[in-house]
Amino acid sequence: MEHGDNIIAAFQQGYASAVLDHPDRTTAPGETTAIPFDAEAMDLGALALKEPPPRVWVWDGWVIEGRAHYLTGPGGIGKSLLCQQMATAVALGADAFGVSTLQGPVVGIWGEDDHDEIWRRQVAINRRFSASMTDLVEAGVCWIPTDRDITMFTAGAESDFATTALFDSFKELIERRRPRLAIVDGVTLIYEGPEGKRQLVTRVMRSLDAVARQNKCAIVLIGHNNKLGDFSGSTAFENAVRARMALERIETEDGGEALRLSLPKANYNGNQTIELQFNNGALAAIDDEHMDSGSRLDRDLRRGAADQLVLDAVDRMTRLERALSASRQATTYAPKIINAEMQPHDFTMKEIEAALARLLQKGRLLDKVELPFRTSDRRKAYGIARPGDAV
Repeated sequence: MEHGDNIIAAFQQGYASAVLDHPDRTTAPGETTAIPFDAEAMDLGALALKEPPPRVWVWDGWVIEGRAHYLTGPGGIGKSLLCQQMATAVALGADAFGVSTLQGPVVGIWGEDDHDEIWRRQVAINRRFSASMTDLVEAGVCWIPTDRDITMFTAGAESDFATTALFDSFKELIERRRPRLAIVDGVTLIYEGPEGKRQLVTRVMRSLDAVARQNKCAIVLIGHNNKLGDFSGSTAFENAVRARMALERIETEDGGEALRLSLPKANYNGNQTIELQFNNGALAAIDDEHMDSGSRLDRDLRRGAADQLVLDAVDRMTRLERALSASRQATTYAPKIINAEMQPHDFTMKEIEAALARLLQKGRLLDKVELPFRTSDRRKAYGIARPGDAV
């Protein structure tokens, strides 16, 4: 075996002292000897006839084994609930919002919420999965709500970056419990240092990456947006992670409030989104790709009821010889009149407008057609009508 091979073999066995007699290495007085970078060189020849191992997804397309991930969003938007529900799905081997998971134990360190809040959320989540607390115990769910100091990393500058005893405790927890997924809530509680300094933040994420890689688990670290709506720590955490998930508020087609989970940065997969709404204390997907059958049925039933409200209103106004318009600028704007005159109902204006748009698009209603009655001055009336009522 050549001398260079000895160095590589020694490095792989963890014996750094083997490089002391490297022929190309000179050491000045008082200098610390370092392992040469090429001691880590890949043996490409040995890989020539092999295939690399596939990536292992803990949550398919979103959370990968052996990496630390970063989830951001405004305070109070539901990030902790999202992670608790996702982790519960992993523990049970169930789909999370229509996306498959890899079953295994889970750990959650909840520094933002107390025991009873975690408990209340879990009860609601259990209803979504038809699971019991006993099921969670058997699946290896370990939730740790804590209000103590959980600082794992400290830094004022690059030279004084340090890990704490709490980081050692975290590593021991992961090594002992071997979770498939670990949630840490949140970044401001475990890192005491300038969030905007890329070098320091990178060391935080590399430390968490090492724990994830060594224990074949995924770690999701929860952060908060700053006051400008950006993710915590300027761009530092964005640049330090391979995958960042973001949760934001959106408005649905029907005018309701919803959440959108996205992957603004995803080194391993293309951008994708899941739209979510709160449902009985938990989250449910509401976009067609991820919605479960029960949620889809609920949505379709509500949309069907809104459609019927609009149809009934058009029938009624036709009998009363009153024209309706689909133009928002018209005084006879249909949704406004329907909302006022078809009470009681529990639909928003946005839902009524969406229903009218669906009915017009499907041809179940027609707009700007001649109506089967005359105006008060005996002119032809035009507006919205069912196809059978149009002249």
